[in-house]
Amino acid sequence: MVSFYALLYTIYYYIEDFRWNKKVNILPALNCSVLALLLVGRSGIIVSLLLLLFVFFYQFSFISTFSKVKRILIITAVSGVFVYTNYQLLMQLYESSFGRFIELGVDMTGREDINQLYLSKMIGDPMALIFGVSLNDPIFERFDFNLHNSFFSAHYFWGIFSLIFFAIILKCFFVKGNIFYKGLFVILLIRGSTDQVFFIDFMDVIIYYLMFLIFNLGNNVDSDRTINDKVVCV
Repeated sequence: MVSFYALLYTIYYYIEDFRWNKKVNILPALNCSVLALLLVGRSGIIVSLLLLLFVFFYQFSFISTFSKVKRILIITAVSGVFVYTNYQLLMQLYESSFGRFIELGVDMTGREDINQLYLSKMIGDPMALIFGVSLNDPIFERFDFNLHNSFFSAHYFWGIFSLIFFAIILKCFFVKGNIFYKGLFVILLIRGSTDQVFFIDFMDVIIYYLMFLIFNLGNNVDSDRTINDKVVCV
């Protein structure tokens, strides 16, 4: 959960930094990724690296061809020197951080069973679809009734009304809005699909805040243009 909160606060930093027309800095995403690697949680590692790649390529799309070539050469040279001088340390970090990947791969360690069972109950029973799925099952009990999926958690609490909420979330990707906010939104939703961390949680405010910004920019062309035209840097 530490990597989740690190991701959450990093994204909140980017939201505010971006909202006030400041420059997009890759260092917070890099720090978040390093912390996730040290904490070895697979979901945290994958999503924090997604954030790092998203920020990097977002920056990349705003610079000239010469700057792109220069940046690639600098990153390649610095990375090569760093790997050469810290090879043993990096190998230890690799073994500790990716040990669970080596052992388990992308196996969801029970999450797949939970997902399949919840979906089958929700689709197979109209009452479960309307009022939420009962967790009276040995598989749910084995995992302490933790659904490990924020979307299923929302359906369990809200029933069919959660489907209306999910439709609003889906609409965020079809309204005119800034790609940076949408990218951060997708990253949070991916993280929410692997653990019960959103919807009926005190950190939901960040999800709602991003949705508000996306819809607000979709209705305000001038605001959207101002943000899209900002200069980015490392």
